[in-house]
Amino acid sequence: MKQERLIKMQALMQERIGKYIFEELEQAGSTFGIVTVTEVKLSSDISYVDVHVSCFKNADILTKTLAGYAQIIQKRLFKDLGLIKVPRVRFHYDDSGDTGQKLEEIINTLDSN
Repeated sequence: MKQERLIKMQALMQERIGKYIFEELEQAGSTFGIVTVTEVKLSSDISYVDVHVSCFKNADILTKTLAGYAQIIQKRLFKDLGLIKVPRVRFHYDDSGDTGQKLEEIINTLDSN
């Protein structure tokens, strides 16, 4: 797949997968707080899509919970995007927000000294 088309497809998938996650986890909202799709990486042969997610609470179980919805999300992508090949959806937790918060706390303690 051409790089330009791959980038467009990733952006579209990020939007759609975020919507699907919201709909599927709507009742579990109190369990995770807000779930955010921070990045989507589609392989060049469209065999898999790595979905990076973050949340406010219970991050340790988020990816396992989402893995249970992977097949549903794959089917919805196939139906909504009209793909010839359905990529396997894999979830990864994005801890960059947590790391940034920890760094900010360290900087704030240094400033107060």
